[in-house]
Amino acid sequence: MIARNIKPPVVLLTLAVLLLSGCAGTPASRDEIVRERAEQRWEAIFAKDYARAYEFYSPGYRTKYTATDLEIAIRLQKVRWTSASYSGQECEEKTCKVRFTLNYRVAAPVPGVDVYDGFNSIEEQWILTNGKWWYVPVNP
Repeated sequence: MIARNIKPPVVLLTLAVLLLSGCAGTPASRDEIVRERAEQRWEAIFAKDYARAYEFYSPGYRTKYTATDLEIAIRLQKVRWTSASYSGQECEEKTCKVRFTLNYRVAAPVPGVDVYDGFNSIEEQWILTNGKWWYVPVNP
């Protein structure tokens, strides 16, 4: 027996909720995962949370360099990154090239100039190893 006291809007609302709840459980795509990890790495660098940033580097990099090595390398750079904005990526099965536009600042680049602000486009290499995406620096 069908209950006749259920209103059509309630049925439609129930169906909509069921459909949307199914979407919430879908796993993120490879592209979304790589983009999220790449952005999180930059967020950690800007927050000066170098230990957290180090966690995004490939296992191969981490066998050669420590989190302290990474922090020292970043702190010794004359260029200070001020922001990073994602601009795209190209992925294959186990590699992704992720592009960012980086804004930066250089203190006293030449005599008579206190500071220089600029931007540059970069391309990062990410690899899939042991089921997880990792950043691979080109020149560590």
